[in-house]
Amino acid sequence: VSASPDGNVTLNEITQAEKTYTFYPEFDSFFPLETLMFVGRLPDLDQDSVDELMVLTPSSQTTRIYILASGDLEGMDMADFTVDGKINLATSYRFPNSFRIDHFELFQANLFPSTVQESMNRESRSSFLPLLDLGTSQQSYLVDLRNLAEHDNADGERDGVVTSFDTSVQHTWTFPNLGYLSVCKADDATTRMQLVGSLTAVGESISASNPLELLVFDTDKLASLDGADSASDGSVALDTALMRDSAEIWQLSFGQLTTNTLFAYVSCAGDFDADGHEDILVSLTQFDGQRSRAHVILFAYSDLVAIDRLDGNEDLRVDLSRLWPNG
Repeated sequence: VSASPDGNVTLNEITQAEKTYTFYPEFDSFFPLETLMFVGRLPDLDQDSVDELMVLTPSSQTTRIYILASGDLEGMDMADFTVDGKINLATSYRFPNSFRIDHFELFQANLFPSTVQESMNRESRSSFLPLLDLGTSQQSYLVDLRNLAEHDNADGERDGVVTSFDTSVQHTWTFPNLGYLSVCKADDATTRMQLVGSLTAVGESISASNPLELLVFDTDKLASLDGADSASDGSVALDTALMRDSAEIWQLSFGQLTTNTLFAYVSCAGDFDADGHEDILVSLTQFDGQRSRAHVILFAYSDLVAIDRLDGNEDLRVDLSRLWPNG
């Protein structure tokens, strides 16, 4: 982009380059933060060998998620009859492979749902997106982006706007009472995907009466977990499965490690121990009334069996605080 010998590239130079696009919010706002946008990368959904884009407007009065197909970008640019690289998001979902999702929130840990390595091998990439229903703060969804057109048609009108997800559509699940959900995929050498969820909702304070617990399970177990409540309807009641001592869910707790915890952040961290399962990162921010401090816990999936045995039982219930008995 730049001919400068120092290697510095200005934002103006980038915007002047061919096939570089600037996105503008669909709705104006008096408050600047309400027009804030995040941009992430998605797998190649329209099969043109180019990644798709995801644009979020998380601070607006109505959270919106835009799925932008790379093959539609040139058409979006020409929608105002001027080819200038400037795209108003209001025109984006009028194109065949692009959509707008309303009333759902994407968990920020999933803003980039594919790795750089997976970009080189698109056949192995995940097209699942975990979403939180803003109308029901304790209900999460797992949606296959390849089926967005079917969800768009569910209300009888194909307008590019998706406002609900029908679990009768293939690879669509809902998780009642689940306030957090993340998709983990170890690497491009395995097709296994894990889900990490929490019954604690995003934004809820963590306390002795509302402890942080993580639930870890494989996507290939979803069909059997769906039937735990005797109804295979795409609604996965994890709390019911736990009460029946399901052998398919790891239940992770943190004991005294979450005392005085204000915030918790959970994300996938890559497969450090090369066991084909993604390892998990948990960040805890604590406040004792005078000062705050942070703990970052990285735990390997391959260690879970050994940690599970520390209490003398092998029941898939792991208290990670046993690794640090003195806090």
